[in-house]
Amino acid sequence: MEIQKENIQAVKVPIVFLPVYEDLLSLKEVIESLFETTSVPFELLIIESGSKDGAKEYCDLLPKLYPHRKIEIIHTEKEGALKAYNQAFKISAKREQDIYMTQTDAIHFKFKNDWLLELIKYRYTFKDTGCVVMGNSWGVCQGRYIEGMRWPGFWGIYIPFETCKEMGGFDESYEIGDAVDIDWGYRLYLKGLKVYTANCFNDHHHQTAHVNEQRNDLEDIRKRNGELFKRKYNL
Repeated sequence: MEIQKENIQAVKVPIVFLPVYEDLLSLKEVIESLFETTSVPFELLIIESGSKDGAKEYCDLLPKLYPHRKIEIIHTEKEGALKAYNQAFKISAKREQDIYMTQTDAIHFKFKNDWLLELIKYRYTFKDTGCVVMGNSWGVCQGRYIEGMRWPGFWGIYIPFETCKEMGGFDESYEIGDAVDIDWGYRLYLKGLKVYTANCFNDHHHQTAHVNEQRNDLEDIRKRNGELFKRKYNL
């Protein structure tokens, strides 16, 4: 199915999901960039988790700031990013809407291609599509997992709703960090589904400044996550 701008209306409007916990300045930047850099209609889903820096109140203002956009805000207590992502997976599966997942430190911009249109094109080009990632939404495993295995990063990933139904979300047995992305990507591989890379990019500009990476026990967390991964898959 060849998707062009003129027939994009034939495709069910996707969800763009953004988990929010504080980081108000980056939140404003990413919201503006999402709306200004694609001509493809989408529904914005925000799951906000107990922010104390004004991000919660800003989320509630968004429907007034962008009255012509469809925006859904869900407030939760601070339960962690994994639960927010898993709630979004369930929403995509239940509503049978594809979902694009990103983060508050990923700025979107126009560089040659309309990023959302490009992701949707790849989604419909291949029958075995498990997900489509942006050109920079990859990581490479170290030895604590499977040496050299590439995994899809959740700062720029488009997931068909069929994948959400079949795969489900993150394994919450892991502690926060890249292990959940790696585990989800490996399960995708085991099911025979593929990750395709689209010709579009975002600026994942904070990268190493994530809240979880400011923890002084990060290396211990990575070690525990790696051990859990190898036990889980008998590696």
